[in-house]
Amino acid sequence: MVHPIAPKNNVYKEFQIQMKSYLSPQRTISSLNQIDSESWCQETIFFPRGFDSKNIPDQKIQRIINEIDFLDNGIVIFVGNNKVTVLIPPLPMMIEKSFPGFKPKPIIDLLNNCPIFAVVLIRLGNYAIGVIKDHKLQSSKTGSRLVKNRHKKGGSSQRRFERGRERQIKELFDKICDTAKRIFTPYENEIDYIFFGGDKHVISNFHLRCPSVKKFDQIERRLPVHRPGLKALQSIEKEIWKTHLIEFIETQNVLEENNA
Repeated sequence: MVHPIAPKNNVYKEFQIQMKSYLSPQRTISSLNQIDSESWCQETIFFPRGFDSKNIPDQKIQRIINEIDFLDNGIVIFVGNNKVTVLIPPLPMMIEKSFPGFKPKPIIDLLNNCPIFAVVLIRLGNYAIGVIKDHKLQSSKTGSRLVKNRHKKGGSSQRRFERGRERQIKELFDKICDTAKRIFTPYENEIDYIFFGGDKHVISNFHLRCPSVKKFDQIERRLPVHRPGLKALQSIEKEIWKTHLIEFIETQNVLEENNA
């Protein structure tokens, strides 16, 4: 994507995305060390969780932020003369500050932290619930419950089928809700964040059926999971800790004269 900044003397600047990647904490810190060694960063900017990009006066930074989809955890921006690197942290950043030069300490501190996670993975018919503490799955429960596929025929038969299917979904959600309460209760004063994974529509409907899970600090980023189960729970922390890195480079183009 190209971001024109401002025409001046018949020349305008653009920022193009050069690279996107999802990094583990170790690879994120390695990328930060590379930025440090290359010595191109002139300013480090932290925007906290829940910030409003419309209030940013710097047009260049605002245009770059507008290209980013997920801002719920805040962002870190490293700015150079013709290069910008953006980090979208896996967990909420609460700092709002600009530093001269390269100052990555707040994001490094976040990556070195060890919070406790509650996890709920849902797809119709299957679920997996767990608590991750000290990078280990401390308590978990997986299960399944029959939910029939959609009925494509019309008429009264379809209506009866849909009523039965809705009942099965409610029973599944109630089972997940009761199980989550049982798994999370021993840790309810320790859990820092709760993550959900699976189908977006199913998760939204589950929240309506089980509002009690909202007492935990929910991370809006939805975790990808094909089939909820013990194997998915055991590997899900890798997804939780992924940092999104986006590199932008600046180019210059000459505006063509309009002789019409």
